[in-house]
Amino acid sequence: MLNVAVSTRENIPLISLQGRFDGLGSQLFEQEIGLHLKEEKYWLIDFSNVNYLSSAGIRSLLKYGKMLAKVKGKLILMGLNREVKSVMEMTGVLQLFGQAEGMADALALIAREQTAQGGGQIFSAGGREYSWQLLSRQESYLDIWKAVHGSSLQGLSSSDLMAAGLDELELAFGIGGLGFDCSNAFEGLGSFLALDKMAGVLPADNYNHPDFMVVKDPQEAVVHIAAAVGFSGAPWGKLDLPEGEAITIRDIRKLISDKLQSSESQELSLLGLVILGQVQAGEGAYYRNFEDLTNNKPLKRELPRQQSMLLLGLGADSGWKAEEHLLLLMEQRGIRAGEEFFQGNALLFADLLDWENIHEPREIMNYCNELDLMQDVFMAGEDTAISAGRVWFFVPGHIRSAEEKQLEIAIRDGISFPEEWQIITRRLYADARRVVLEPLQGGFSLGKPFRVTSYDREQRRMLPTVLKIGPHSLIEKEIENHQKYVQGYILNNSTTIMGVSSCGESTGMRYNFVGISGPDSNLDWLTHRFQEKALEELIPLFDTIFTRILKPWYGQPRWEKIKPYQEHDPLLRFPVIFDFAEEKLGISVQDKTIDCPELGRVLPNPYHFLKYQYPARQSISRLWYTGINHGDLNMQNILLDERDNVYIIDFSDTRPRNIVSDFARLEPIFKFEMTLMENEQDLRSFLEFEQALARVNTLDELPPLVYHGNDPALEKVYRMTCLIRKYAKTVVIFENDILPYLLAMLEWTYPIVLYVNVTPCARKAATYSAALIVEQILRLEG
Repeated sequence: MLNVAVSTRENIPLISLQGRFDGLGSQLFEQEIGLHLKEEKYWLIDFSNVNYLSSAGIRSLLKYGKMLAKVKGKLILMGLNREVKSVMEMTGVLQLFGQAEGMADALALIAREQTAQGGGQIFSAGGREYSWQLLSRQESYLDIWKAVHGSSLQGLSSSDLMAAGLDELELAFGIGGLGFDCSNAFEGLGSFLALDKMAGVLPADNYNHPDFMVVKDPQEAVVHIAAAVGFSGAPWGKLDLPEGEAITIRDIRKLISDKLQSSESQELSLLGLVILGQVQAGEGAYYRNFEDLTNNKPLKRELPRQQSMLLLGLGADSGWKAEEHLLLLMEQRGIRAGEEFFQGNALLFADLLDWENIHEPREIMNYCNELDLMQDVFMAGEDTAISAGRVWFFVPGHIRSAEEKQLEIAIRDGISFPEEWQIITRRLYADARRVVLEPLQGGFSLGKPFRVTSYDREQRRMLPTVLKIGPHSLIEKEIENHQKYVQGYILNNSTTIMGVSSCGESTGMRYNFVGISGPDSNLDWLTHRFQEKALEELIPLFDTIFTRILKPWYGQPRWEKIKPYQEHDPLLRFPVIFDFAEEKLGISVQDKTIDCPELGRVLPNPYHFLKYQYPARQSISRLWYTGINHGDLNMQNILLDERDNVYIIDFSDTRPRNIVSDFARLEPIFKFEMTLMENEQDLRSFLEFEQALARVNTLDELPPLVYHGNDPALEKVYRMTCLIRKYAKTVVIFENDILPYLLAMLEWTYPIVLYVNVTPCARKAATYSAALIVEQILRLEG
């Protein structure tokens, strides 16, 4: 049951609720309201003790909220708990009411509302009354989206369109289209307008059926633009037109211009208008087809009856100095530079809107957020007339291009960065003005990670972050793995997900690192530390990573069955291995053996073994230790800051598996990416070293160092290989079987034949290394 208590605070009714605001509660609420409240304009409702809100309760709130709106009042809700607030958000009604944390906040909100309503000045002109109110008195920006320096769009193609989020456009109109990408939007190109969370377009496709979009998050919606203008900033003021004789946009604009010049001494070059009102029957214009649009030849269109209209427009008196990027808009009406000018696009609604209770342009969506209320889009002109409505006017003091307004994205290394990736980046870095993306090379995930240096609007450097973009399923899997295997285990040495966004076929995620100390932190790869640091410094660093940071993963082994040939099949990730082996090395999978002249021996053909023995052994299972493994723990997925704090990234393959997998993953990296492999002598010396490694029988057996070459890094590689095998032996406790380690190592040795960043000698070395490992497996299996 709902208890309803009515009192007053500073002459404002306070309705305190306790209990369930359900069907019965709504009846009790309305009964009590009817007894106590009559003509008050503002009501405060305290929800602090409401533990349930149903649709019946929401209907009661809407009923009284609309009643107060008619007398320019408001229902203000206080003390909303998380559950009640969530119900209101899901049903889309929360934005219709005022919200306050407590009494002081609520009273301040009421004071602001009363001030906004009480600041108007009534005056008469042309035989009718108007209400005039100055608001911000601040100049706004005129934003030029995709400037067209000419009077037509001839030669326009889909690649010429500019993608912009609704949050970036704010208030804008022009020529654009809705779609998942530029090609898709190009098919529905036409006159459009956008405001906050809404956009409408009339496609120039001979059918001319309007298309509309209403979203909850303006960052997640995109308009593809051929040419447009918009306003950024607060309106300078507003003009109200009570019901009366119709007045044209031309006269409205002149009225505002004259009033500004007389009261503010404001010399105008341009004036931006947002009009919400009742448009009268008359004429508009539209582009019938693509040819009309590209030649900029609109046709007249009849407006047969009075309707509610939202109009966004731009105009000026004669004598103003035209900017060349407005030529396309001027040409729509045959206007020359310096002539009186107006152009705008308008949206028609099915119902007459209660414009008097909409105090700023963005609030329009509070009262009209349903697609079926939106009826049409047309190009308005100076002769378009309204009989009642509200006009917000903007005084553009600055003109800027979209490039100045949108996030600036710089890509190092000149890699391809598709349009949908740019849209994702702009959404995820909406708090920045500029970002510099540096590709993080190294893993074999389909996702592309970038190290991001970002700068805010004042060009202050922000915390370093990482952006990863890839197919939806991959990023979703990484987020799921992060929740399952990272947050509860190694969070302080991993990533914190700051945002996720999707566009087209891709999803992106932005993440940073818990321990980063400030914007000057410099993240570097473990690869560089391996190359630069002495062995004595590397060993403690690797000890920290594998025996402390990742101990929650590897330190809790489970004894269960695995299928090693199935789990470590490299063809699952690299199905073209055989093609590259034949193309790069001339080795056919049909040959059972290969010659190794560097060792003077015949070795098993590793590709024949992969082609025929892996499928034959897929069902072989064995008891072995499993644990959480990263899945692609190369040294590019381990980052360090300037204080050697360690951060692990890229969890798309993280899951429980053969517990030695991550250690075996690193050994091929040491051997084939960190060694000198430029000529036949380097190859011969390396293979002698590799042959000695392949002679050990158990995981705890220390392999001999056999090397007669001149590579100074080889001893470091040998010592680090022994260290990695020591870690592997530790996590399997009393087990010494090396076969699961060898198969995990083969999984990452085979693919080196595909690598583009290794020398031909390194490619041959990896093939012979795989052959030696296969020989070792066959020997150990007896």
